[in-house]
Amino acid sequence: MKVTLKDIARECGVSLGTASLAINNRPGINEETRRRVISIAEKNGYQPSMNARTLTTKESNLIGLLVPNLTNLVYATLVQGIEVAFRKIGYRMIIATTGNNEEYEKSMIEQFVSFRVAGVIMYPSIARIQNPHYLDILKKNGIPLLFLAGYYPDIEAPHCMSDIYRGIIELTSHMYYQGYRQFIYIGGCRDIVSNQMKIKGISECLLNYDMQFCDADYVELVQSDFHNAYEATVGLIASGRKFDAVITADAYTGFGVYNALVDNGYSVPQDVGVAHMDNLIERGICIIHMTCLEQNLAKIIEESVDMLMHMINNNEVSNIELETKLIVGESTLRES
Repeated sequence: MKVTLKDIARECGVSLGTASLAINNRPGINEETRRRVISIAEKNGYQPSMNARTLTTKESNLIGLLVPNLTNLVYATLVQGIEVAFRKIGYRMIIATTGNNEEYEKSMIEQFVSFRVAGVIMYPSIARIQNPHYLDILKKNGIPLLFLAGYYPDIEAPHCMSDIYRGIIELTSHMYYQGYRQFIYIGGCRDIVSNQMKIKGISECLLNYDMQFCDADYVELVQSDFHNAYEATVGLIASGRKFDAVITADAYTGFGVYNALVDNGYSVPQDVGVAHMDNLIERGICIIHMTCLEQNLAKIIEESVDMLMHMINNNEVSNIELETKLIVGESTLRES
């Protein structure tokens, strides 16, 4: 049977309030009583409720972290790095994966508040919402919010992310100068900020060369992964659609496109050039080295933790957008 604080107080012969003060290392009792309560609690394996403790002290060393999932390598890398960084400075994490579910995201925000987390980091990914009103509860409770790798446009909160817009322009220009003219982008929901930046970057870059990037040139996947990218590419081929350049959301979608093209008799990069976002997969996994746009995830992690700590300490912070790095591989280098 679970040992409660009431059990500890009874065995020590003290009031419940005195036992609580001792367990939570609060002033108001003598040291002998404190030591006796803690000793009996340890003997009985008592673990104080974090919720009860934070309600008593009005403070915690918890950070809430929300991401869409942990199957995407970018999300998983960010989560692991952020957790390690906060652990080094004495904080613990409550991590939740939203699955792009608005109701669940709302419920987890409320849960974070109930645990009186010191701050929240959120990777915004819910499709087609600009102003999730449920985030207001954080501000009302004095809990700072930091957006990671994107943001909700109508929510006033700082963000830390890659400068995707400038990076995708650099990537598109590289492919243009390799002779590619008919561009396709394959990725997730087009309405989230990070994908809007990609659309804007590709569109404005191609306009400089008197070319257009249309709505139909953005292939929206239910989920950005190998299988969905493979099937989408097969569908493009079957439709008779003309294209010679594909940029994808991440490495796995890039590999899905590459395999679908090769399986259907296309040569990469001669017939179609393929490039992807991120650089988290070992190059030997794919038969050719893929061109990619590398995000500095280590720096994003470092800056995000630093920003949130400044916010927890009531200091103002500014948005951070970090440079990306174009890594050119064989998948976009046509023979001269």
